[in-house]
Formats: sequence, structure tokens, C-alpha cells
Amino acid sequence: MKKYLAIIAACLLLHFPGSAQKTAQEYLGNAPLLPNVDLCTCARNDYINFIYKTLGAYADELEADIERRQGLAINNELAGNVEFRELLEKTINIGEKQAMRLYNLQLPASETEGDLMQQQVTMMLNNRADVMKKMTGKEVDEDYEKSYQAFGIDKNNPKPASREEAENLAVKMCHERYPKYLAALDSCRLETRQALPLFRRLGEIMYSGPGEVSELSALSAVLSLIRNYQTYLQAVSSRE
Repeated sequence: MKKYLAIIAACLLLHFPGSAQKTAQEYLGNAPLLPNVDLCTCARNDYINFIYKTLGAYADELEADIERRQGLAINNELAGNVEFRELLEKTINIGEKQAMRLYNLQLPASETEGDLMQQQVTMMLNNRADVMKKMTGKEVDEDYEKSYQAFGIDKNNPKPASREEAENLAVKMCHERYPKYLAALDSCRLETRQALPLFRRLGEIMYSGPGEVSELSALSAVLSLIRNYQTYLQAVSSRE
């Protein structure tokens, strides 16, 4: 009898391949979104391990699962489907709202932060110019002049004189901006979690096939969120 039940269970798994697959909710719940180190001051290897080997690898795993499910999916006819249009508009609005919130992170929130950003850009441009001068024996060329002008920076302004000063400036800026980035990303995470039923229903309308393909839209929303964490945590820490 036990052998007979085992055979039935095996057949069920073969006929319902999506039964053991992760849902978008599970991928989101298990995502390693937050580092266990201070990205502003940690060793570069710790930074690389989190951004690429932990967070990046998890996103790659999810992306591969999405591609696999897309291979099983059949695109449905959507012309004239009112529910599809309404759901699509709602999910697009969510994405646009999150994109604007994350875009605003890149703008200086205060005069102090704006000064820090300008000083960082000045250091970058001046350091590049110094390297070019050593390599070519020439002063700053027209391209670099244009770069300074594009950032609204006077290339003759004083700049930090040492690598230590430059690193201290980067750490200070990181600590000022890091909580704001985390707060914005967390808001996006909560919105995505709350909207998963909308994305899931959208997937049900868009695709036919095994049950797991109905998660495609929701999985894509989770992947976009994880990639945003990877991109913006990388941007705020500037440890490349």
C-alpha cells in the first residue's frame, strides 16, 4: 500500500511541476536585502561579498527561475480585456511611484550634502586629470574642461590633499545618505509585498500553462525590487 501511494505521489509531482516551486511571496520573504556589515566602512571584500555574491546571486537565481517559467508559459490574447488594462495601469503606477522615490535619492537633500557631492565629483575629476597629466605630460584637455563645466565646478577650487581625506569624505557622505536609502527601499519593499496579489492576478490573465507561470508578473516585481536594493546600496556606499 505504501509503495502504491509513493507511486501516486511521484506521478502527481510529474503532472504538477509548479507544486514545489517558490512563490513570489517566498522569494521576497527569503531575500537577503540587508547587509550584516556597515557598507560605509566595511572591508572591500565584505562589500563585494554582499553586493555581488549574496544579493546579486540571489537575484540571478530568481531571474533564472523567471526565464524557466517563461519557457513554459503561453501568452494569452489580451485585446479588449478590461481587467487586464486596469491591473496593468495599477502596477505601472506602483512602478513609477517607486522609480521617482529612488530617483530623488540621487538629489542632494541639503546644502551640506550638496557640498559633499560636489567635492566628491571635484576629487574624481581632478584625480583623473592628474593621472592624464602624468601619462601625457599635458595639462587638462578640452574633454576634462567640459566635464568640470558640466558639473558646474571650478577646476581651480581647492580639493582634499590626501587619500585619507578623500576616504573620510566618502564615509561621511555615505553615513548621511545610507538611512535615507534604506528607508526608501523599505517603502518600496512594503508596497511590492502588498501589491503581490495584483501582480499575481495580472499573471493569471496574461499567461496559460502550468500553475507556476501565473507567478511570472509577481516574480518580476520582486526581481525588480531586489535589483533596486543592489543598485542603490552599491551607489550609496561607493566602494568599487
